[in-house]
Amino acid sequence: MKSTKEKGANLLFFESWLRGHAVQILDGESNINLFKMKFDDEFSVIANSLVASHGYQALPGTEIDFNYRVSSDLIQRMPSLIATCSTGSGYDVIDLDACTEAGIIVCNQPGANSVAVSEHIIGMLISLSKKIFQADHAMRTQNRINRFAFEGNNISGKTMGIIGIGKIGSKVCNLANAFNINVLAYDPFLTFDEIKKRGALKVSLAELATMSDFITVNCPKTHKTHNMITKEFLRMMKKTAYIVNTSRGGIINEEDLYT
Repeated sequence: MKSTKEKGANLLFFESWLRGHAVQILDGESNINLFKMKFDDEFSVIANSLVASHGYQALPGTEIDFNYRVSSDLIQRMPSLIATCSTGSGYDVIDLDACTEAGIIVCNQPGANSVAVSEHIIGMLISLSKKIFQADHAMRTQNRINRFAFEGNNISGKTMGIIGIGKIGSKVCNLANAFNINVLAYDPFLTFDEIKKRGALKVSLAELATMSDFITVNCPKTHKTHNMITKEFLRMMKKTAYIVNTSRGGIINEEDLYT
């Protein structure tokens, strides 16, 4: 689908754009032409759109075709590209160095789903603590169950450790405080007072591992956070603790987690 507008900036995206609200808004702009492509479109059609596009909205890593990640190769095929944007806060589908070298603006969309993710985290922790999933599964698969086998724990009075107390982490903290949960936070970019204002106590990563009953990972994936959580961290955790990762895979070393 190509907009019928003849003038203005050309914005390319593939397949879908979340729920389409942005498409509805941008399609009403007289100076923006939307180019909607499918990954299985003819290469010549895609190639023409790549050449003509000034902006490119990239899909998340699990949805984007590898050939259409924003790499140096793709940039060479998009000579008119001025800016590119990732979905959400993560920008691992975009080669930042290649864009910087080419003078291309890189944007992300942090906080767009912060309420949904923060509520999801609390929901997961409640489900884990109360053994809701296990009890539901047992009720559906067994004739009679021992209810004491699914005795849960209260979350009130427990300690939560938040790794990365930004937009999502701050909302998680607010929700946790409402449940009377003590909140610790590890975030090297914020001071003790800044974290305190957000409702948590600033601690080191090791302190967070040893003191927390629940740990939630809410930081972006970068070269500094890749494999940040390894077997050393996991071994420091309480045997009864839960860890929830709603950030990128790779922040937790999966081999160490499996071990």
